[in-house]
Amino acid sequence: MNLISSIATQGKIWQSYLRLTSDNPVMREAAMVSLYEVGEASIPCLTRGIKPGNAIRSQCASATVLHQLGDKKGMEFLLETLRWKFPVEPAIGVELEPAFLRIGNPDAAPALLTVWEKNTDWRDENPLVQSICHLWEQLGDPRILDALCQQAFRIPVLFEKTIPAFGEVAVRYLERMLKDPAPQQRLLAVQTLRHIQTGSSVALLIPLLRDPSDLVRSAIPEALSEAGVPSIVMREVLEALRAGYSSPEAIRALGGSTGQLDITTADAFVLLLERWNPHALITSGDTSGAVLAAIPYLVNAPLSNARISSALCGLLERRPGPTLTAEIVQVIGARGLPRDEWETQLRKVLLAQLSSPDEQVRNSVANALRNWGDTYGVQFLEILAKHRPQGNILSKFQTLLRGGSDAGKMATQAMQQASQWLSRVSKEAFDKQKQEVERAVLLQDTRTYPLLEELLANALDSLQRSHNPAETEQYVAVSVASLRLLASLPPDGAKQTQNLLIRALTTVKHGTLYEGNVVTPFQNAEVRDIGNLVRVAAAEALFEIYDNASFAIFLEILYHPLMEVKGTAIVSLGRLGEVRALPHLQSITGIPGHPLVATAQEAIAAIKRINPHVMTLLRASSANQVHDDKLLRPVMGNTPEAHPEQLLRPSSETEGR
Repeated sequence: MNLISSIATQGKIWQSYLRLTSDNPVMREAAMVSLYEVGEASIPCLTRGIKPGNAIRSQCASATVLHQLGDKKGMEFLLETLRWKFPVEPAIGVELEPAFLRIGNPDAAPALLTVWEKNTDWRDENPLVQSICHLWEQLGDPRILDALCQQAFRIPVLFEKTIPAFGEVAVRYLERMLKDPAPQQRLLAVQTLRHIQTGSSVALLIPLLRDPSDLVRSAIPEALSEAGVPSIVMREVLEALRAGYSSPEAIRALGGSTGQLDITTADAFVLLLERWNPHALITSGDTSGAVLAAIPYLVNAPLSNARISSALCGLLERRPGPTLTAEIVQVIGARGLPRDEWETQLRKVLLAQLSSPDEQVRNSVANALRNWGDTYGVQFLEILAKHRPQGNILSKFQTLLRGGSDAGKMATQAMQQASQWLSRVSKEAFDKQKQEVERAVLLQDTRTYPLLEELLANALDSLQRSHNPAETEQYVAVSVASLRLLASLPPDGAKQTQNLLIRALTTVKHGTLYEGNVVTPFQNAEVRDIGNLVRVAAAEALFEIYDNASFAIFLEILYHPLMEVKGTAIVSLGRLGEVRALPHLQSITGIPGHPLVATAQEAIAAIKRINPHVMTLLRASSANQVHDDKLLRPVMGNTPEAHPEQLLRPSSETEGR
């Protein structure tokens, strides 16, 4: 009888074991239950089931029942398979994960922790880490929370997805993360808390509206809106803003999608603009992003023009940068011209911003003035655009700025072409252009000259600070256009800006040119001067304004310490064709190895072409028979240091002095 019973039991065991590979989950479940009910007698068969060579489905089912029967080999197999085989064959997860879930707590979660602690590849994309987090999320055992929080920053996506399953218990762990000195850790805790919609979550998030990190503050409004009551959220966000803690997200949450503010919110936005200082040494709870987000809402804000205009003008005086300036100007223009004491002030403010070196700001000013019926700004920008560098010289200059395989070649060509422009520019063509400009009503406006002067000064300042190729190109173009327009003004007015023209004439801007379009650590590079276009335009302006009287300026610049500036002075003296420059240029050609010898020789040749009698004068100076009407000699009573422009004169000019 016992033998028959034993045979029946073994038959039941093998029959159930064979069903562990069934595609029918109900049949597999029944087989596992049957094997478990048989008890220890199933262990030999189940032990054979976890051996290599068997199907993964049969192995996982066998290991599960083994563990349920108290045999440690079952859990060991599952853990080893998870650690070593699963990362290589992620597809087995469909069999492996259900095995851990069937085992459940209290055994599965701590067992998975042993694999977690041995892991070295901490990435959100790691399939092993993904599987363990997915299992923990379903098992919901809080004993693993410490280990999960320790790796939170390494696997932020998985952490944020896994933690909310633990509900209120997880809030206590996240509260500790909110006290971490690292803003990124606090931010991760905030992003996770938003998925746990409880009163304790809201209570933890509200104080963070005043977190010292704008990174953390920016995440709070959305987190509160998901975890809390909207009316309470808006009240707390507004209070934090009034207390000096802002973020773009808070501004947008308060402003809403319609952009219609109530008086209280509008007042808080204006307070933000009034207190924010872009140049403050001590950081505050306000950011430029929050200010930028708040400005557009003031177009239709239910506050007086005086209040809003005062705040906007005050912020402009603190020089907030081109992007913010453009936004402020747009709001001023969109609100319309106030017919009160602010009308004159706002016109003055907008006109001052027209001298910004930033194109975005100038366009905003022109549009704002046009909204008020004043086309001066549009006309000014149109005539400025006509005087920017154009055509081939501009395209080469752009290649020079942006680098690339042809940057070095283009650098040389651009500089040569700029010099050729200076040497060959047609006087008749410039005079024609000058006449067209003079006929423009724009240049008869008293606002134009000081505006051009300020624009040039601002463009030169920005050019020296610029490291961005696109910005550098913009500042060079504005500088050139301003110089050419100044040259078109009546000489008496333009002469007032001599110091500014000399500053432009001595402008040197160096840029690093990389070989190829992608910058790499060991890439070939060279430093080139990219300020030549500005110096050329300044020289041309000096020609037009001072004519031959510009000789003294160029001669002084010839002795400038920077070689690039010396080169411009040499070419300019050659263009001017003044004989008195010859001794100074010849002194350069007499220095062996001087980098400007060739340039000086070309200038000397140009002077001789312009003055066909120069050789006669020079021969008379050294001939045996003296010709007083042609002899070149130092001016009586003047030393070269005192008056270099009068160093040499035909003797007939010096008599009687």
